[in-house]
Amino acid sequence: MAVSYCWITPEHPDPEGKQLQGLVTTVKTHKEEYEKHGYRDMGVFIDWCAMYQEHGGPGRTQEQYGSFKRALNQTMDLWYSHQGIVCCSLSDFPVGTPASVRTYDKRGWTTFELRSAELIKPNKPLVAPEGVDMSQGTWLWDMVIANGRGTKKKLPISPETFGQLLQNVSFTNNADKGAVTMLFTKTAESVMSGMKKLTLAETVWGGDFQMGPLGEAMRLCQSIEELYLSHGRNLTLDQLKSFFDSIADSGALITLKKLYLDQCKSGDDHVGIVADAIAAGQLPALSWLDFTSNPDFGSPGLIKLSKALATGSLPLLKQLMIKNNKIGDDGARELAQTMKLGVVPQLELLSMEACKLTDKGLTYICDAIATDCCLELNEMLFGDGITSAGVKVFAKVLKKGHIRKLHWLDFRGNKSIENEGGIALLEAIAEAQEKKLVPALSCIVITDTALTKTDALVAAGRKVRKGLAEGNPRGLFLPFGF
Repeated sequence: MAVSYCWITPEHPDPEGKQLQGLVTTVKTHKEEYEKHGYRDMGVFIDWCAMYQEHGGPGRTQEQYGSFKRALNQTMDLWYSHQGIVCCSLSDFPVGTPASVRTYDKRGWTTFELRSAELIKPNKPLVAPEGVDMSQGTWLWDMVIANGRGTKKKLPISPETFGQLLQNVSFTNNADKGAVTMLFTKTAESVMSGMKKLTLAETVWGGDFQMGPLGEAMRLCQSIEELYLSHGRNLTLDQLKSFFDSIADSGALITLKKLYLDQCKSGDDHVGIVADAIAAGQLPALSWLDFTSNPDFGSPGLIKLSKALATGSLPLLKQLMIKNNKIGDDGARELAQTMKLGVVPQLELLSMEACKLTDKGLTYICDAIATDCCLELNEMLFGDGITSAGVKVFAKVLKKGHIRKLHWLDFRGNKSIENEGGIALLEAIAEAQEKKLVPALSCIVITDTALTKTDALVAAGRKVRKGLAEGNPRGLFLPFGF
């Protein structure tokens, strides 16, 4: 834990020990949580105690002053910006502090310390043992706390924005202002350039949370691979456009592999802004694009996105998540035409559940697949307006060997799929299994449909179960057990 605090007097930060008492209270507040995860000891960095000071004893020797300067200029940034160190800000003054003492947010060094802590620290770390999927990981504790309370981290900022903040704060030693500016610049450039993932889930945009300044900070990125904007609120068109505009000429996102904009209440115009960025070549390495559950995302949005994909700007795209939106058949038609161009040859997952897709839309997609434009497809999820007729169209494509790597097929939630369609699909799968056209198929989901238990359907299901990959006899899910 690195402690960020104010000096009560120019000679001594805590002459009566009251801030130390507050720190002890803070550590006790979090002690149980730390111990729960196996941590019984804590290292606490307090610069007054760790560095040779000018006051409080005999004057510093030349060697001691050199040590102080090295600590100040070469390691101070590490204490506050490191992802594994909790930053504890003692922003509330002890009772009895004179009103003349400058507050925490009006000081240069505390501004540096807190803003450094807000560059790349997660709100709470998610950790998992090596080799274990992060979905099985454990959430730890708040990485930025204020007088014992968890605090909402602000967005990372650029050195230029930090310089503007310093115009509203002061230093006891005015010479420190230049040193702090250079130190923050070094810190930001160092940590942002090496950042692999930035999670800003559940951000309420507006006020202190502006995407334009975020983009300016991200101009320093050289190796970011994942950007999570999931569950964002109040994400306006101007905000999103300002983000991409601010990084347009920087190449900041050329290494980005995963972009999450799920559950952000994004509409067609929001999708259009992302599509423009794709077409402009800002995201050439993107392999995962997630627009799940944006109720105002419809056919116009998917048409814009498809036209951007048609430029060939996302040749590495593997996962396209557009489920639980109002895509409809017109959007599916445009996407299918784009797929036929062969511009997304590595597409592996196409998720279109609950997208107002009917048999017509599914037929467009099947026609594209039949051209062998997406031979890597292995996960396909469709719904919620598919009937038995649409399933039969898909079954024909499957039997002809156009989806040889398929391992997950999901038609759940299509309440108009009846036994006729279900049997046709299962028989097509059984035939494809026998001919080894779908050797990897291990999971088929047809739940929440109109299928009813009959001898013919059960017989077809048993054939399929025998041929499922990876020895997975339970990989067939129907509305009933058998």
